Amino acid sequence: MKKIVLFTAIILIFNALYAGKIDKAFRALEEYDYFGAKELFERTLDHDIVAAPYGLSLIYSTNNNPFYNLDSAYKYIALADTNFSKLDEKDREDILKFNIDSLAIENLKDSVDKWVYQLIKSSLDVSDFNQYLETHKDASYRSLVKARRNDLAFEAAKAENTAAAFELFYLTYPNATEVTEAKNRYDERLFKENTSNGKAADYKYFINKYPESPYVNEAQDSVYSIYTREETVENYYQFIKANPSNNHVDEAWRNMYKLYTADYSPQRIIEFRIEYPDYPYLDELKLDMKLAAKVFLPFQENDKWGFMDEEGNLMVDAIYDYVEPYSEGLALVLKNEQLGFIDKAGKVIIPIKYEDGESFKGGLAIVAANDLYGMIDRTNKVKVPIKYELIGPFKSNLALVANETAYGYVNKSAEEVVPLQLDFATDFEDGYALVEIEGKKGIINSVGKLVVPAIYSYLENFNEYNVASAKKDSLFGLLNKSGGEQLPFEYDQVGEFSGGLALVAKGGKYGYVDRIGEFKIPLKYDYNAEALVWGKMENGYTKFLSKNKYGIIDSAGNEVFPALFEDVGSFKSNDFVAVKKRGKWGYTNKSLKLLIPYDYNYGYSFSDGAAIVKADSLWGIINEKGKWLIEPNYSSITRIDSIGFKVKSGDYYGVLNSSNDTLIAFNYKKITPSSFGGLLKLEKENSFIYFDLKKMQFIEPKKQ
Repeated sequence: MKKIVLFTAIILIFNALYAGKIDKAFRALEEYDYFGAKELFERTLDHDIVAAPYGLSLIYSTNNNPFYNLDSAYKYIALADTNFSKLDEKDREDILKFNIDSLAIENLKDSVDKWVYQLIKSSLDVSDFNQYLETHKDASYRSLVKARRNDLAFEAAKAENTAAAFELFYLTYPNATEVTEAKNRYDERLFKENTSNGKAADYKYFINKYPESPYVNEAQDSVYSIYTREETVENYYQFIKANPSNNHVDEAWRNMYKLYTADYSPQRIIEFRIEYPDYPYLDELKLDMKLAAKVFLPFQENDKWGFMDEEGNLMVDAIYDYVEPYSEGLALVLKNEQLGFIDKAGKVIIPIKYEDGESFKGGLAIVAANDLYGMIDRTNKVKVPIKYELIGPFKSNLALVANETAYGYVNKSAEEVVPLQLDFATDFEDGYALVEIEGKKGIINSVGKLVVPAIYSYLENFNEYNVASAKKDSLFGLLNKSGGEQLPFEYDQVGEFSGGLALVAKGGKYGYVDRIGEFKIPLKYDYNAEALVWGKMENGYTKFLSKNKYGIIDSAGNEVFPALFEDVGSFKSNDFVAVKKRGKWGYTNKSLKLLIPYDYNYGYSFSDGAAIVKADSLWGIINEKGKWLIEPNYSSITRIDSIGFKVKSGDYYGVLNSSNDTLIAFNYKKITPSSFGGLLKLEKENSFIYFDLKKMQFIEPKKQ
């Protein structure tokens, strides 16, 4: 019993001693004796488990003493906070005299949280923010610290800009607001890093290794682009075979087919089917083969245009504002003031979006956008950039182009092989084109080299005889393809070659030279400007003028018909020659015997036993006996093949045969040969139909 009392007394004395030290520590703190207070608080830590760490936290969190250290301040206030729950009621009452309770501890802890946050919030070191989050478990600033930490970490990842950096970020900080962007950047960098060489093999490797990547489609696009860069049938087929699961295989097959069948002929379609039996759209191919063999005729109905076949069956609905005839299997159509192209199934193949355009020729079509012109192919790929004020068709593998100030030429790779520096130029013909430089004309070849220097005031392109008529200063001559003089520049005029000869005039006389510049007929006939038109050799004959009278000579210069007439017609194999005397026309034979009297104001040559003649002011048709086949009651008559004559009566046209039978009634404002062989186009005010010359029947759309 005595031992227990003694032990209790010792404890009370011990507690009293420590209580005295803690009191001294707080008094020292009040007197700003930070050294003494610190030492006393540290001595009582094991005994006064709340007040001592609280006091130390006060010292370490005060910035006017040498012990200022917020990490230590937080360490001790956190210790005080933890130990406070261990105190009994009496111990809590004992430390109230130092103004220490749970609220005071919480306030100091919050203050230290705040001071540490303010200290690090401008830091650029992610580790500072991670340390704060690790240490300050329940601080109210944690969300701000996390946001700043994540922002710094993401900026660092962006600065490194690698897939690994972005992956590390979103794995390390899965709840960061930047995670979505980080994943997107990761996907992008992963794609770029794996395909940096730009080779098809790299893109294919990426597709196989990362099939879930959002860049798989772009990788497939790149594979397609690389394989088909030259856009040839062979390229497309190679792509299809090497990449059967690529999402462009369907497009490749169709482009391959369009290029192979550029002229859209049935024969070419058959050849494609034979060469590529694995083509997956055989039903479409068979339909194309059937449609390719059909003639599609434009028709107009209710101010809209469509197409019908030669039986009048509707093939494409009349829904367009205008259409052009099919060319190479595609028809240019106009809708809402924009142009595009449809196939024979009526499907829009080239989007209706262009301002202007021309039909396909040689697999290319001229189109316009924003008032500028270029060319597209059947797959709607731009082959010549749409950037020119003018563009012509490809001839000799070059196309004429122009901007606002000059002309030049591009090849099929869209390279400007002749720079836009020419004052004027024309399309190529048989490998040569006329150009103008500083007001003078020359001729270039298909590589852009001047073969005839630009020194001429007038120049024609080389003709079928490989010579060109030119004017230098005030005189004419002929040039060869080397630019040399085939005929000296000594003549007043050189006409067009016809029948191997060209009319040449000098000093009021004219004759004829051949392709090498040698005179075949000397300068002996009277010249006037009209001779350039009527003086051309046709079938080995031409008329000539001598002493104001006309006759006929052959290509050797022999006078086969003397110059006795005011005018003569053509000299043909039949025995009738149209001649004019005393202002009237009649017909003689080659022996000058008058066969049909001079009764007509004009007479054309006979053909198939009939001649169109003018009596007074109207036209009719006579036979070889001078009898009227068709009375002269018409304002015009034109021969139509061998079936008859287009005749105008009043304001309307019709067609009669040589027996004066009406084949087509006089109901039409215009009758012209159509672009489809063997058909006439019969036009009224706002509509038209066709007439088949072979079947002798009308073609118009059948009522549906």
